[in-house]
This record gives sequence, structure tokens and C-alpha cells, in this order.
Amino acid sequence: MDNLLEIINNCSDDELETIITKAINNAIINSQKRDMLGFCQNMNRVITHKGFIHPDTKIRYSNFTMNTYSMKTVDYFYEFARYIKKMNIKNKGSFIKYLENFINIYFGINRNGNDLRDNYFDKIAFETTKTDDEYFAKLDSLEIGDLKGKNIAMCTERAAVAQNILSLFGFESYYCMGCVNNDNREEAHCFNIVKSKETYRLLDYSIPAPVFKNGKLVDYAPFQGNIPNEKLEDVLINNEDMVFDGYEYHITNDGLKKVAIDNSRTYVVGNFNLNKNNLHHL
Repeated sequence: MDNLLEIINNCSDDELETIITKAINNAIINSQKRDMLGFCQNMNRVITHKGFIHPDTKIRYSNFTMNTYSMKTVDYFYEFARYIKKMNIKNKGSFIKYLENFINIYFGINRNGNDLRDNYFDKIAFETTKTDDEYFAKLDSLEIGDLKGKNIAMCTERAAVAQNILSLFGFESYYCMGCVNNDNREEAHCFNIVKSKETYRLLDYSIPAPVFKNGKLVDYAPFQGNIPNEKLEDVLINNEDMVFDGYEYHITNDGLKKVAIDNSRTYVVGNFNLNKNNLHHL
């Protein structure tokens, strides 16, 4: 929906729900429905998706689980729209930054980094059903919103919510499953790639860049890495690794300053391991 950010900023609170509902319905109509996105060990797996993720699409978040969840949840669209008005977000730069804060608010922060989703989903199904058939039916009907406020969401869910919000607001965006090496820790990872004015940008809403003021950690912002237009196909289709210099932000009297740190990050789309012989510093 064109100019949705501007429309939200200029509408009344009473109009907001109707505007978002219309935008969601339009996004669904124009989205590509897929059966499954995810870490699936088969020839039909899809681990890169462009645009809005259809509500009926299911996401499988690990090779080691049979559990999935759908994208049927829509409450976060309305909550983010209200967040836009509350925080007075009027431009794309602020939008990209504050989306990190909103995702933290919506899911809560998984501070221990442990994957507790299987146990939680199983608990929901077990405690809300009486028979085996009901139990397995419940497992098959789980939604991403079931993780709301539970402090256990991980990169898969965070990137999925970011993907749909970015897409709803007109960003050309890609949901990417792959791998990251950050501070010598290599692991499967989900992130987004978004078209900016002149290039593309990797956005990581799960391993963000810290923001410091007077030496104290006060906030986070999504980690961003520049991807030249001519490199997009290599990144998305040819699984070319991307190496980005690390950085953090400092709040100074002159505004927000980006400060380089001695730590690089390497990402790859479509593989769960890095190709050490195919590293490209972007």
C-alpha cells in the first residue's frame, strides 16, 4: 500500500484499524502462498522468500523438530501502527530502527538464547486438548502469535514479523534463512534483505548493534550491511558469503555516531554453513 506510513501519521485513531485491515487484505491478495518456509532437509525446501508471507504459509524453524507455525496472526500489524503514532515515526530511517524496539516489545527478549519453542508449543497443545487427535490438530494449528510476550522467540520469528511489516509498508524485502558467523560463533540464522535508495541492505533484527551513551548500553538498532545491486543475485541465488565490518553506535552531543569495532560478521543465504573459500567483503 503506497504511502502507508504517511497515511497512518495523518489518520485519526478511529480510522486506524480500517486502514490496516485494508492494507493486510491487499498484501494477502498480492502475496505468493507457499506451503512451507524453513529449515527442512528435502528438495522442496524454501529458505528465501520475497515479499509478504501469506497467512497460510507455515514456517519450520529447525531441522530437529517436526513443529511448525503459521503466519495467521495479524495483531502485530495493528500494534505496530499504533506504535508508529505513539513514537511519531515519520521516515524510513526511523521506521527501520524502531522496528527493532517493537519486535522486542511484541515477543519479549530471549536473554538466554535457548530454543524453548518445542517445549512451549507442546505445552500449549497438551494443556488445551483432551484426545490425541485434538493434540495433534492443535500442534498443526499453532501460529507465530503464540510466542507473543513469552521471551522465547528467536531469529526465525523475529525476521518473519519484520518481513511482513516491511512488506506491508511497501519495502522490497526478502526473508532469508541461512547462517551467520558473529564473533567466531557460527550458527543457522534468519535475517532480512531490503531495497534502499541506491543499494540493498541486510537487516539483522536478532543480533542487533548496541547503542551506548556515556559508556552505558541504552538501546539496540538492527545491524545493517550494504549489498551492492549487482551482488544481490550472487547473495540470494548463488549463496555467496557476505563479510561486513562490525560497529556500534554512540550517542554524542552531535547526534548518533557509528563507531567501528574489531569484529566482523559473515552471512550466507541458503546454506547452514559458511563457504570459507567464497568470502566477499561488502
